[in-house]
Amino acid sequence: AFIEKHKAWITGKTARAEQMQKRKHEMEFPVAEKLSDKEMETIKKKFSERVAHYSNQMGVSYGQITVRNQKTRWGSCSAKGNLNFNYKLYYLPEELMNYVVVHELAHRRHMNHSREFWAEVEAYMPDYKERRMRLKEFVL
Repeated sequence: AFIEKHKAWITGKTARAEQMQKRKHEMEFPVAEKLSDKEMETIKKKFSERVAHYSNQMGVSYGQITVRNQKTRWGSCSAKGNLNFNYKLYYLPEELMNYVVVHELAHRRHMNHSREFWAEVEAYMPDYKERRMRLKEFVL
């Protein structure tokens, strides 16, 4: 009865998911284990620069910055303020990297995805919704 009652919603969501899957870009990323120390240093430096830039604008502090080969996330922010970024983000358009940096720094004020959190993101990146949708087009 539940499924029959929500059939239209389920069908719509399924169609949207299929449409999104067709739009996904299969990018060839360098294999993390094959990156040299110098290449990883360059990647981390870029993240550090973007985090410093936006944290200054947003007036938030942060802990350590780590670049990882995460399987399911572009970035994360720990309760202690440590920021983790997926190395693959470095190879995407810079505006998408900037979106993830702002997103993670917004967690320094709101450790959730509440309305206040999204308002914080929007205050520093008014087109975040477009960037967020573009980021979803890339397969991790």
